[in-house]
Amino acid sequence: MAILSEIEVKTPSNRRRTYRKPPVVRIPRGVKLGYLAGLIDGEGCILFAKSGHHSLRLIIGNTDSNMLQWLCDNIGGKICWRDPPPGLGKKPMGYWTLHGSDARVIIEAVYPYLTTKQAKAKEVMSITPTITEGLRRTGHGVNRNKN
Repeated sequence: MAILSEIEVKTPSNRRRTYRKPPVVRIPRGVKLGYLAGLIDGEGCILFAKSGHHSLRLIIGNTDSNMLQWLCDNIGGKICWRDPPPGLGKKPMGYWTLHGSDARVIIEAVYPYLTTKQAKAKEVMSITPTITEGLRRTGHGVNRNKN
């Protein structure tokens, strides 16, 4: 599982606060990149919202903890689990998630290998800024740097 590094920041009142800085994602190569594209096509979701600030998420949902852990180990991101509604006898569902520029980087990398989600990926890439255009990494969204 990815380890968060900590950074110290001085606030205006001169108090020190420690924040966790998310790790940079790792882009898989070769067969792993194709496998990831297949997971996104079959089990994934590309979400983009434009309310207030741009918010981009890449989510893959599955009940297989080994597959979700593989995503964390090989790419980064985080996993959260949800219990099924009572009485249905289903397994808990896990969701692997990337936010912001981390999601954008992975969507760009898998774009040539996507089939069913390629149109959505193209739309998101045309709307969201790239890292060189002022995209900054945030915990839960994509914000343009203000000059």
